[in-house]
Amino acid sequence: MWSSYTMSGRIKASCKRECHEVLTAADMFCRYLVMEYVTGGELFDFIRDKEYLDEDESVCLFRQMLAALLHCHRLGIHHRDLKPENILLDKDSQRVKLADFGMAALQPKGARLTTPCGSLHYAAPEVFEKNYDGSKIDVWSLGIILFVMLTGTTPFYYDPELYEGRPKDWFRVLKKGEFEMPEELSPEAQDLLWKMLQPNPQKRISLEGVWRHCFVHKYEKLWGETEESGRMENWIGATPLIREWTVKARSDIDREILRNLRTLWHSEKESVLIDRLVSDQ
Repeated sequence: MWSSYTMSGRIKASCKRECHEVLTAADMFCRYLVMEYVTGGELFDFIRDKEYLDEDESVCLFRQMLAALLHCHRLGIHHRDLKPENILLDKDSQRVKLADFGMAALQPKGARLTTPCGSLHYAAPEVFEKNYDGSKIDVWSLGIILFVMLTGTTPFYYDPELYEGRPKDWFRVLKKGEFEMPEELSPEAQDLLWKMLQPNPQKRISLEGVWRHCFVHKYEKLWGETEESGRMENWIGATPLIREWTVKARSDIDREILRNLRTLWHSEKESVLIDRLVSDQ
């Protein structure tokens, strides 16, 4: 839970569910998060009630999820547990909120992630290899979600009798990348899904590539939007910059911030983090 709070706290945007307050129990062992109430509930229930979504509605929700992930990835945060249950909708505005960052990980530029995680129906096939790019597994999971929105079902059939308790066997199935593409889906949707659900992560489309795909911008003219309004920068904002670094000594470091940093970089010793914080580089 604390990892979820720490990760979520780094993201200052309307795309994620807000944490209003943290309450600590008297024994100091329990913490309670007071979270934003999102009136529309989970995307999972929204799809289930409709069976599937029309393409224009899917695009409307999909590009919000995409913009939210682009914002997170720009901060080095990879969700790693994307699924309809972790995507919330505002009832009135249909605004998307990402939730549950408990599996999220900070992946510095040039680094790799090693912990197998995620939900079986949505996790990418390479997560069991213990050396993967977090951005590419989020692309895969988002591709599964798009398929579910458009069809009401997942592309790969999970048989509990065959794969329950044998996740590695299931991921061998995913590595083949074989699934039935519904003919009724538009050519744009089919093309994007094939590129997102590419089992080889090196050949899989990037998150930025997904944004540039024609499927994401298919209904902009119909909605009265301009080409300028559809630019990625207008959706995720400018890259945040640290203009002044005032930490010069150990005494300048806030203990609560250091605790959060240890959650983010759990494999590093506290002394290493302190040395980096007081460094001029």
